[in-house]
Amino acid sequence: MRSVSVIVPVYNVEKYLARCLDSLLNQTQPDIEILVVNDGSTDASGHIVDEYARKYPDRIRAFHMENEGVSAARNRGVAKAQGKYLTFVDSDDYVTGDYLERMVTAAEKNSSDLVIQGFRMVDENGAVLSEVCPTEYIPGKKEEWPLRIISAWGRLFRRDFWMEHKLMFPLGVRAEDAPVNLAANALAHHIQVVPHTGYQYFQHSASAMHNFKGLQKYRLPYEALKETLQYIQDTGLVNDRYFYEYCVMRILAFWVFEFARGSSVAKIKELCHYIMDMLKTYIPGYMRNPYVNPFRKLEIPFLHRASILVLAVLCKLHILTPVIRVYAKLLR
Repeated sequence: MRSVSVIVPVYNVEKYLARCLDSLLNQTQPDIEILVVNDGSTDASGHIVDEYARKYPDRIRAFHMENEGVSAARNRGVAKAQGKYLTFVDSDDYVTGDYLERMVTAAEKNSSDLVIQGFRMVDENGAVLSEVCPTEYIPGKKEEWPLRIISAWGRLFRRDFWMEHKLMFPLGVRAEDAPVNLAANALAHHIQVVPHTGYQYFQHSASAMHNFKGLQKYRLPYEALKETLQYIQDTGLVNDRYFYEYCVMRILAFWVFEFARGSSVAKIKELCHYIMDMLKTYIPGYMRNPYVNPFRKLEIPFLHRASILVLAVLCKLHILTPVIRVYAKLLR
């Protein structure tokens, strides 16, 4: 069995793909496999994938599929993975040489289902724009890092845990990693954080973070998140209830304050009604969560904490939809 299966979804990244794959080939963690899934690229990315697979047949496995989106590509990689652990790296990003070794060491030492490492946001020249570095994870006392770093990348999952809970990325939506990471945060045993910033999150004009506002083209994973909330309720929480509820509220606050901008009235109504329904059904006591107080000491940016309080208050007063309609219009 390989130690780690690294899944790299690829779509039209010919300019950056070699840098990503080279960083994975130079890992200090031994016996990894790199599963590169070409999601119907129309540039030279597919040729680059095949060249690397031919050059490194013992380390790189190449797969080609019709364009179905990043979720389908990641799911395809997971289905083919053979490693003890799973991790995801976006094909325009790259990692430091000890990125995987640090996470595997933490997982093995603590029998962890989930390990989280920090990241740097870097520009075209490799200059660091900002960084997010975890400090510590203390069950029941300091569990905020899994809900602060909620991307698919930056995480190492035990594959048996992933398969046990039948985790999958929902298809055809944005924020596809939210349901998966929420389930992992709630159900993983012995979560660990690595106080290092080995993941290099590359910022350019085509980056996802520059293109996600608005709900006209993409849907959010409404059904997948609802199914995840129900599954966690039926299965039973492993980790702290208040942090779990706070994580749900953080996801919903992010959706409404980021994705609502530039959206139509109908889309805003749909999102706001969904949020109200999820809170009422699965977290009816959301206002009593001690972490809703934005002045509670948490290693989460104050604006994020404040947005959660605002969301909770607007929902409690039943004025979420009209307020967000005004907000979306002002920031169109």
